[in-house]
Amino acid sequence: MKPPSPALAVSCLALAIALGGTGYAVTQLPKNSVGTAQIKNNAVTGAKVKAGSLDATDFKTGALLASSAGPQGTAGPSGAAGPQGTAGPSGAAGARGPSNGYFTTTSGAATTIIASTSPWTTVGTISLPPGKYIATATTNVSSTVYGVGLGTGQSVEVDCYFPVEIDTARETARVYRQGNAGQLDGLTVVQPLPVTASIDLSGATGNTALTVGCLRDSTSGTVTANTEGVTISAIKVETLG
Repeated sequence: MKPPSPALAVSCLALAIALGGTGYAVTQLPKNSVGTAQIKNNAVTGAKVKAGSLDATDFKTGALLASSAGPQGTAGPSGAAGPQGTAGPSGAAGARGPSNGYFTTTSGAATTIIASTSPWTTVGTISLPPGKYIATATTNVSSTVYGVGLGTGQSVEVDCYFPVEIDTARETARVYRQGNAGQLDGLTVVQPLPVTASIDLSGATGNTALTVGCLRDSTSGTVTANTEGVTISAIKVETLG
């Protein structure tokens, strides 16, 4: 048999080396020898990635947020009401309301009410702090007439004001006698004269003294009029009607 030529022998050797080298490359790749150039596009799928091996630094900024946000779900049912909470602490006490009451009374020696030639005779006073009040002054007036005879008549009129600065706040009493002199002459009659007024002292800068004043008049004969005690009361209110 004729031996192969040198050229054929070299060709066969080269083929054998090439075939052996390819098998070595497929099964024995050196470490770090594969890069992006050796991997085809879209060749790596999720199934080829080890679970839990990637973190946020392996993704482009915003990619995780964009991919994870799904459509808003429907609202779930309301939960059961929770237990009632404990009561809070009591609040501080508020300011005292404007319901203060004031009272004064005079008694003892009688005050003679002089004739109407003077504006009035002071028979009582009360001192009130700033505020609005409903006040009442009651004056017990005793009046006596003399010179009463058959067919003749005498009378005495007494007007009491409270406070005296308010002309419309007054009460009037008139005693008129006519008849038998022995029964009527010198008889004394006592009448209470109550006067009620609404008083606004809210603009005052301090206590204000309110005065009860009375005056008298007569038609004929000799008359006298006195007070036998004065009572004044005042209640502080929020508003005056």
